Parts: sequence; structure tokens; C-alpha cells
Amino acid sequence: MVETEETLISLHSVGKVFHSGHGSVAALSGVSFDIRRGEILGVIGQSGAGKSTLIRCLNYLERPSSGSIEFEGMPLGSLDAAGLRTLRRRMGMIFQDFNLLKTATVYENVALPLRLLGFSKDEVTSRSKRYLDVVGLSDKFEAYPSQLSGGQQQRVAIARAIAHGPEVLLCDEATSALDPENTESILHLIASVNEEFGITVVIVTHEMRVIQAVCDRVAVLSAGELVEMGSLNEVYTDPKHPVTRRLLAGILPREMTAALVDKLGVHGSVYSLIFAGDVAGKPVLAETLRKFKVSANILAANIIELKKEPFGFLVVAFSGEEQEIRGAIAYLERMDVRIKKWGGEHEMA
Repeated sequence: MVETEETLISLHSVGKVFHSGHGSVAALSGVSFDIRRGEILGVIGQSGAGKSTLIRCLNYLERPSSGSIEFEGMPLGSLDAAGLRTLRRRMGMIFQDFNLLKTATVYENVALPLRLLGFSKDEVTSRSKRYLDVVGLSDKFEAYPSQLSGGQQQRVAIARAIAHGPEVLLCDEATSALDPENTESILHLIASVNEEFGITVVIVTHEMRVIQAVCDRVAVLSAGELVEMGSLNEVYTDPKHPVTRRLLAGILPREMTAALVDKLGVHGSVYSLIFAGDVAGKPVLAETLRKFKVSANILAANIIELKKEPFGFLVVAFSGEEQEIRGAIAYLERMDVRIKKWGGEHEMA
């Protein structure tokens, strides 16, 4: 589903403090952003960043200590117990450890919550079968969780989370317990759910590869604070915060050290070149070298997919006359290549 500019959920200076006999810990501090209807929003951060606390605040399983959260303009803090139950019916949630009933069949794991929500017997049956078919488990109705792989168990959890027709799907580290193949499969399923049913999705993760596979926008948390937010392309193209750059390390070659450059015996001016979209598949650098009297020593390179769109990254040392190098850079920029002068451990403008 194509995201819209319509705001579904708004967070305003949200804070959450946990108190214990050992003192107080601020899990969230002053977090403010909007979640747009129809988008897949990724919330990423390292361990202890406050990601899981944040996602539990969205459905008020955790009540914020300060600030406010609005759903379609309705302040959640104003809702009574009945109002919160109604709110949570509009949301589904999946977890890292699946949370399936071990003694219930696949069918019963989906059907039981529907019964508790008051659906009729016929609707419980039709919805359970329909959504198990959606997640590709129509042949596993009578199986038990112990008879399923981790990926299949998470598919059951997704069917259970969307069977009652929620508007929002909250995913708390939903792929962390899965191998790479099952991770890719589950992410593809989540993207399909978003596309087919128009469900807004919020994914909490510590893995940038999860973000790049399906998300439209990214929110980066560190020590309970929102340190960066933007579209997938913006964050990957020009990460502003050191935490974001560290999370991207290993995916894109941004973290080359000055010592490594010296060890390579590099001569010339070092630049990072970013190729996004259609330009990533074109021989733009080769064309540039033919047009200008410069040579290029490629120090690092990678090409990935950002939500199925190609995204390439090069670290290049250009050698030649200064005027020719400037001409080559201007030509690359006209070809929609983003260029930055490289200055040691990080890029610099």
C-alpha cells in the first residue's frame, strides 16, 4: 500500500520512567513523531534504546509517564478501560517468541481470540480459515505449534493478529528468532498484508536489513530518545547521527578508517558516491571516466535493495588535474549521483 500523508497516530513528547527499589530508569524521553496511515514504519535502535517500550505505549499496554499519544486525534490518556479495549481491537501485535498456545491447534490459536472478541461461530470459522490461508498455512489447521518451524509459528501469530481486521499491526522484534530465509519470508508476508489489507505497520527491530527490506520511513532511537527520522532513502543516503551510521556499518562502506586508507596507499581525493533508483543500474562512473581525464581507484563498494529499489554505494579515490576532477564530480551530480568528500572515519560535505 502506498503511504499517505494522513496522520494516524501522533506521539507528543512521550516519556516513560520505570521505578524499582534500585531507582528510576528513563526508558523513553521526549519522543515525538507521527505515524502515517498505510505506511510501514521501522523503529530501530540498539539494545536498551527503548524500542519495545515505545511499541507497547502505542496500544497503552504501557502507559506513558509524560507526554501524550493520539489515535486519529483522540488522546489515549483520556480513554477508560472500555475505550482502551476498543482501541486495542483496532490493533494487532506480534512478538519475537510468537506467544502461541502450545496445547491448541493452529486453527484454535487463531479462533480463540476471535471468540473472546465476540465474533459469531460462523464468522470465527470463516475468518480463521481465511487468514490462515492468507499466511500460507491452509494445510496446517490441525497441527500444533511444536510441529511447526519458527517461520510457520510466526505466520500463525500474524494470522491471529490480523484475523479480527485491525487497522494497525505492531511487530516487536518479529524476525529476531528466525533464520535469514524465514526472516525474508516473514518480511515479504508483512509487506503483503500492508499492501492487500491497507494495514499500517510499525516494526521494531535492531537490524537495518529488516528496515531496508520493507519500511517506508525509519525512526532511530538511542537511550530512549528519537535521534533521527526520515524516509528510507534519506536515512541511508545521508545519515545524520552517529548511532544511525553505526547501525548502517557493514551494509554500506561508510566506516573506513584513515589508517586503512593509508595502508592502501591511496593517492588522490576520496569521495563517497551514492546511486539510488534507476541510476544504480547504469554505467555512470565508466561514462564519467571516458569524458574526463581522471582515474578512479574503487576502495569499497556495495549494492543493496531498499524496499526492492537498487541502492549502490562507492568509495572512490579520484586522481588527475583538479579541474578535471571538478568536472567529473559536476557531471556525476547532473546524473543524479549523490557525492560527498570523504574525510577520515566519516564522510564530510
